[in-house]
Amino acid sequence: MYKLYIIWIIIHISKRMVIICRHGQTEWNRAWKLQWSQDSPLTQVWVVQALQVSHILEWVYPKVQKIFSSPQGRALSTSKILANTLALPHSSILQDDLLKEMSFWEHEWLHKHLRKEGILWEQMQARDADPYNVSFPWGENYSEVRDRARQFIQTADIDSASIIVAHEAFNRMLLWMLWNCSDNQALEISQPNDVVYRYQFGNIYHKRVDSDGKWTPWFLKK
Repeated sequence: MYKLYIIWIIIHISKRMVIICRHGQTEWNRAWKLQWSQDSPLTQVWVVQALQVSHILEWVYPKVQKIFSSPQGRALSTSKILANTLALPHSSILQDDLLKEMSFWEHEWLHKHLRKEGILWEQMQARDADPYNVSFPWGENYSEVRDRARQFIQTADIDSASIIVAHEAFNRMLLWMLWNCSDNQALEISQPNDVVYRYQFGNIYHKRVDSDGKWTPWFLKK
């Protein structure tokens, strides 16, 4: 039944073009601190990256009439910058709680190296052994995030050309839903702040915003 539902999703939007962006670089990204459901401001680096992203997206405008955005500050700020550079009104930005980043709860706010101590390290090992079913206390696992991605695709009014601005872990599951790759392949999907994904005609492509090269088929791996 689950596979049949995935096939329905693929058929339902396979003729549409979906641009999948990650929010811009933040202060915590630069400091190697974990954000997840928390937030920190965008860096000035992203101002330049946003202009580069907009150049990539200009070729789908004026078809694009809306931007689906996570309501978390870093994603919403990114969406507003993209809307400005694409001459779209901010009313075209549709916030959706389903696009929020995975929650890591007590592992959030920490510098990455601090998680390698005591009970946090034990929780990390247990979660890394089965990330689809094991979550940190009061947090989410990948199966729960995948359910949100499925619900978003089912309920969002995605036009023939839409922009989605969300987060790396959520976007992994969104791409999983669109491409129907394996669980392990989905976990290997990487999306740095300067990488944009495009889904069209049942295929996945990626492109770095500062690259003059062509769109590259398949995923960028970790």
